[in-house]
Amino acid sequence: MASRNERRGCARGLVIGCVVAAAWALACTPDRRRESEATPATSAEAPVLAVDPNAPHAEPIGAAGYWLEDTSRKVQPTTAPPALGGTLVLEGPRDSVQAYQIVLRPEGGGMQNVDVIATDLTTSTGASIPASNVTLFREFFIDFGSVDPHQIMGGVAPAPEQSPTNDARVPDPLIPLVDPYTGNPAGAPFAVDPDTNLPLWVDVQIPADASPGTYTGSIVVTADGQAPMVIPLSLDVWDLTLPDSRSVTTYFRIDWDSVNSFHAGMNAGDPDADPRTRVLVHRYEEMAHSHRVDPLQIWVPSPNGCSAPTDWTAFDEAVGPYLDGSHWNDGVPSTYFGGGIPIGNEDPPCSSEQYTELARDWASHLTEKGWLTRTWDFATDEPPSSLYPTIARQSGWAQAGDPDWKPQIIDTTMPRTSSAPLLNGALGVYVLCLKCFGNWDILDDPNDPGAHVYGRPEWPLLFSQGIRLWFYESVAQGPPYPGFATNTLDAAEPRILMWGAWYEGATGFLYYSITELAKNDPWGPNITFSKTGDGVLVYPGNHDGTSAPAGSPANLSIDGPVPSLRLKMVRSGLEDWALFDLAARNGLGDVARAAVATAYTQLGGCQYQGCNPPAWYWKTDYGLLSEARRTVAQALMNAGVH
Repeated sequence: MASRNERRGCARGLVIGCVVAAAWALACTPDRRRESEATPATSAEAPVLAVDPNAPHAEPIGAAGYWLEDTSRKVQPTTAPPALGGTLVLEGPRDSVQAYQIVLRPEGGGMQNVDVIATDLTTSTGASIPASNVTLFREFFIDFGSVDPHQIMGGVAPAPEQSPTNDARVPDPLIPLVDPYTGNPAGAPFAVDPDTNLPLWVDVQIPADASPGTYTGSIVVTADGQAPMVIPLSLDVWDLTLPDSRSVTTYFRIDWDSVNSFHAGMNAGDPDADPRTRVLVHRYEEMAHSHRVDPLQIWVPSPNGCSAPTDWTAFDEAVGPYLDGSHWNDGVPSTYFGGGIPIGNEDPPCSSEQYTELARDWASHLTEKGWLTRTWDFATDEPPSSLYPTIARQSGWAQAGDPDWKPQIIDTTMPRTSSAPLLNGALGVYVLCLKCFGNWDILDDPNDPGAHVYGRPEWPLLFSQGIRLWFYESVAQGPPYPGFATNTLDAAEPRILMWGAWYEGATGFLYYSITELAKNDPWGPNITFSKTGDGVLVYPGNHDGTSAPAGSPANLSIDGPVPSLRLKMVRSGLEDWALFDLAARNGLGDVARAAVATAYTQLGGCQYQGCNPPAWYWKTDYGLLSEARRTVAQALMNAGVH
C-alpha cells in the first residue's frame, strides 16, 4: 500500500499525465507560482511581499573583504568564513557553464552601493572569452525558521537543524545583477551588513568554439568609500566539447497558471489577448531550456474526435519550432513532446479500431517529420495494479497502428516480478521514483514472490529488450535520498542525483513542475506539498500581476523568471551526465563508472527493518566530484575525442 508521502507524490504526479494529455487533447489547460488549492487569497491570508534582506540601507563603512566557496555548499549569512581572499579557479569543456561563489564579507562596518562586474578573459596567445559570457547573481536568503521539520520534509542537511550557527536562512533565488531582458540594473547596487556574508553566484559560459587553454581575468567589486576589490579569475578550457542537452531526455513542466499571477498582462490561456503573454512564456521556457531541461510545448492544436486531422499545418507550425530547434536561442531541439493515443483510460471514447487507425496516422506524420522518437505517450500516472491490463491492452492498440509506438510509451510505475511480464510488452520506458529501484527502500514480501521490485540484477535484461529507465523526483522520498529540497545546506544534492541516475542506466529525467509556487509568498519556503521548495525551480521576477503585491521583492521588477541555485545544480548534474554518456559512447563507460563510483554507491534506501546499508550512499565533496569529472574528460581527450 502506498505511504502517505507516496500518495502525495501520485496526486502531484498526475499533473504530468494531465499536461501531457493537454498537448494532445487540450484536456487540462488553455529566459510562477500557485498553491494546489484553487481558493483565491482572502483578507485572512493576504499576500506576503518578499523582503529583500540585502536591500540598500545605512551602515558605517567597513573594510571590504571576500572569500570563495565552491558550488557544493550553500553559504548562510552567519557561515564562518575560511581565510579571506583567493583566486577563483574554474575548468571545463567547451559549450558548458562553469560556476563558483564569491562571498562578500565586510569587517568592522558595512558596504554600501555595491556593484560587481567581470572583465574579458584572455589567454597568453590572444584568445578571449568576452565579459558578456560571465553572468553574476546576488543570492537571496529564504527564512525557514517557521517551517516545522516534523511536518515538512527537507533535504539531507536542513537548516536550521544542521546549521552550525542555528541559522534558518538559506539562499536559493539568484537575482541577476543586470536585467537579462533590458540590460538595466536589477540585483545591484546593493548593501552588505557588517561581519555578514552575502554570496554571489558566478556563471561562466564557455563558448563552443573556444580555444583550449588557460584564460585569466577578474571580477571587480566597487562600493562607496572603498577601493575597488579585484578578484582574480582563472579558467582552464579543456580541448573537449560537451554534447548538447539532447544527451538526456528531460521534461520539467511549467505551471502557467502560476506564472499568470505575477506578471501584468500575462494570460497563458489566451495568448493573443496581450502581446506580453507570448514574450513572457518564451522567457520562462528559455530559462528552463538554457539549463538543459525542456518544458512541454504550449498552444499546440490537438486532433479532435477519433480520427487524425487531414490538415497538419497548424499542428506543424506549433510543434515544429520546438522540435527543429528554431524556438530556442541555442538552436538545440527539444527532447520531449507529449503525444499519442490515451493509454490507461478505463472508459475510452473511441473504439480499439479507431485508436489503432489514429495511432497509425499520427505515427506516419510524426515519422515523416522526424519527430516520432521525441514524442512520448504518457500512460496513466502511477497506476494501481488493477489498471495494468488496461494499459497493456491499449498499448497494443497503438502498436497495432505502428510498432514504433512501443518504445515511446512511458509510465510512472516500477517493474515487479508480478507486473513485468505484462507491462514489458506495453511500455518502452519505466519512470521510477528514486526509491522505486530494487529493494533500496521496499522490502520484499516473503509471502508474495511477485512483489519483488526490479533493481540492478534485473534491469540489464530489460535494457537488452530495448526498455529504458528514467527517474523522477517527488515527495515520495526524502533523506537519505538526494533531492530538490530548498532548505538543505548541501547544494550538490541535485547534481549527485543526476550522477546516480546515469550510473543506474537511466536515459531521462522528469519533474512535475518548476513553477508550483505558494500563492501568497512565492519567494518563501514553498511548502505546499509538504517538502521545501517542491515543484519550484524558478521564481517570478515581478510582482505586478493579479496576485500583486505578492511576487518578487518590492525593489525588483524583472519581466521574466529568476533562476534558483537548485536549477543551476540541476544543470551542472545534467552536464556531467552528458560527459559520462559521451565517455560510454566512445568505449570508456567503465572509466566513467569507476569515476562516478568514487562519489556514488546508491541513491538512498534502508527505511525498513533489517536492511543492510552501504557504508555511505553518495558524497558531494566538490574536490572529489571535480576529480572524477576531470578523470573522465582526460580519458576522452587521451582517446582523441575532442
